[in-house]
Amino acid sequence: VTGVQTCALPISGCEAHGIELELHGAFTHGHLDELHEEVDVALALYEPGRGNIAHGALPFRMFEAASRGIPSIVNANTLMGEIAEEDELGLAVAWGAPATLANALVMAKDMEVHPERALLPTEQRTAWLALVEGLIEA
Repeated sequence: VTGVQTCALPISGCEAHGIELELHGAFTHGHLDELHEEVDVALALYEPGRGNIAHGALPFRMFEAASRGIPSIVNANTLMGEIAEEDELGLAVAWGAPATLANALVMAKDMEVHPERALLPTEQRTAWLALVEGLIEA
């Protein structure tokens, strides 16, 4: 588990379910490949009181993992959760339910994630980049 919010994750009961967790704090983009080398499942699970999550934020964490063929566990009842399950990038779970999280981790470990599902189609990517470039130039 990586990221600055690892201490806030509802993982206290996971060890009782035979799940081995390794916690890392903040990391830089340059460490992503190294961090993913031995990862079976990524967590992009955030405290639901954070407004950005409740209002549809899409953290890069899920897409970084999916681009490497690694499934993610994300927040249920969010846009991120809908995308994870619809695009088969991972599973969505409710915050604060360690037994549910443990079960999802076991299930996700056996998921096959196709890295191309984490990418926007070329036409959408081109349009998005043009939009961003326009904002930067403005």
